[in-house]
Amino acid sequence: MENFEQFLTSHAGEISLTGLTFNIVSAAFLCSILAWVYIKFGTTLSNRSTLAKTFVLVGVTTTLIITVVKSSLALSLGLVGALSIVRFRAAIKEPEELGYLFLTIAVGLGFGADQRGVTFMSFFLIIAVILAYRAFTKVQQEQNNLFLKIRTRSDGDELDVEKLVEVLSRSCANMSLRRFEEHKDGLEVIFTIVIDNFSEFVALRSQLKDRYPHLDITFVEDVRLT
Repeated sequence: MENFEQFLTSHAGEISLTGLTFNIVSAAFLCSILAWVYIKFGTTLSNRSTLAKTFVLVGVTTTLIITVVKSSLALSLGLVGALSIVRFRAAIKEPEELGYLFLTIAVGLGFGADQRGVTFMSFFLIIAVILAYRAFTKVQQEQNNLFLKIRTRSDGDELDVEKLVEVLSRSCANMSLRRFEEHKDGLEVIFTIVIDNFSEFVALRSQLKDRYPHLDITFVEDVRLT
């Protein structure tokens, strides 16, 4: 038992305040860049600026935790026990959000482990890959891809989905059914559609409103469809 206690204490080390300060500032700088990239080039439909505000906090906190924990094996074992009783819950709605959070944590881990060169190089390389991928998909992506959500009202007429599909097939360059849901209050269907220009969008909207006046119709840009 005494040997084990000596083993734990022998792995405790002093933390360089200068190095810690540099790591925290560097992590905050890189996470700020990541937040800007996410807001500017992210494709999630949620409010990206809200999630991006947490990147700096998560990054510098991870840096501090890893810096403190790596100085002592006893602290690292204690951290495992502490995290086992703490439950982290975040409203992650789309996989892309999780990817950016993982990158934020990776930045904190890198600086916390004093792997500064590797962290800087890897971060900017990953950012370059993200930007290159977004540029490539933007070229390949139709700018007029839309989500069309149609929902019947409880006081309205029933919707003939087959006739609706015929209308969309004649009016859109391409369309596909993405979701079909029946519930006690009515029916909800979601299509991905491709239209060639804004005039066709206006014509399609007018046609749907005239033919189905009791429907709730929503158009949303499908920035993720390629």
